[in-house]
Amino acid sequence: MIEFRRVPDLWRRCDVTVRDFPFALLLFVASLLPAFHGFGTQLGGLATRPFDALAVGAVALEGLPLAVRRRWPAVCLALVSIGFALDQLRGYHEVAGTALPIALMSVGAHLEEK
Repeated sequence: MIEFRRVPDLWRRCDVTVRDFPFALLLFVASLLPAFHGFGTQLGGLATRPFDALAVGAVALEGLPLAVRRRWPAVCLALVSIGFALDQLRGYHEVAGTALPIALMSVGAHLEEK
């Protein structure tokens, strides 16, 4: 049986993708909940559009790439940006839009110069 004192050590030894995945999944799932529809970032004056299959794709592009934000920060930012643009242009305004500033900060913190 795992001792509770060892859990933080086990967590730190996990790959960064494994450690970032729960937050990415939480953001994705929260955006799918009807109670949060239309409460995300809203740029411009587009009316909020009802949730549809394309909205699920936009939310997935916004939230799930955060799982790789420390391993591949530029890829994460590119995918999140595409999802954010789709979210805003279609008028979904989902909570997953908060992934964009997180992805931007991750690029600044984890992108290495070559």
